[in-house]
Amino acid sequence: MSIRGNGAAPKVLAVSDYPVLNLGLEKFVCSNAPHLEWKGAISELGSLANAIKAGANIIMTDLDSALGQDCVNLLGPINQVSIVALIGSATEDLVEASVLKGLKGVVQKQAGSNVLLKAILAVHQGELWLDRQVTSRLLRGLTAREANPGSILDRLTKREQMIYKAVIKQAGAPSRLIATDLHISEHTLRNHLTAIYSKLGVSSRLELLVLAQKDVAQIKPALPKRG
Repeated sequence: MSIRGNGAAPKVLAVSDYPVLNLGLEKFVCSNAPHLEWKGAISELGSLANAIKAGANIIMTDLDSALGQDCVNLLGPINQVSIVALIGSATEDLVEASVLKGLKGVVQKQAGSNVLLKAILAVHQGELWLDRQVTSRLLRGLTAREANPGSILDRLTKREQMIYKAVIKQAGAPSRLIATDLHISEHTLRNHLTAIYSKLGVSSRLELLVLAQKDVAQIKPALPKRG
């Protein structure tokens, strides 16, 4: 398995108040070296700043715990850190809210170690790794109708509108699959996304998804014509 993008392995930090979980994540990360680099584990938020300064850029946490939820609330908007959460008992509403706050990856606790590795590498490359149910809930309102042409689409060219709609409808898909569906290269897709991000004032696919969801939420259904 190769590391694409910037060529550097993800530097993984575990944030959990469960020693057994931290130990398991350490074993997992170290067994996948050099694809992953272990940066340690912490059990309180006060130590996060120092860990980030030390180079950690992937946070693994437990969304079933209060500490994991606090971690997402604190670090979600920070671009240089990506959070991947393990979930088991977390409610759908909590997971959805966490994704909108900046959570980049969601992995079920019963998933295999290969799934967790793929999730971390995908998130490190700027992708989203979301559970199918989470993606479905986030996109339910987006795929039911077109985005408001008076707010977002009128800022984009027709080609960019097509790219925008494809990325929104396939929010959890890897870039290569979206590019294949659009019959363009990943490089061309990235170029279009760069232009779209610039025009809409966002910097990532996650921010684009959040913007699109807010845009749809602001659309009020038209009143039926009388007569």
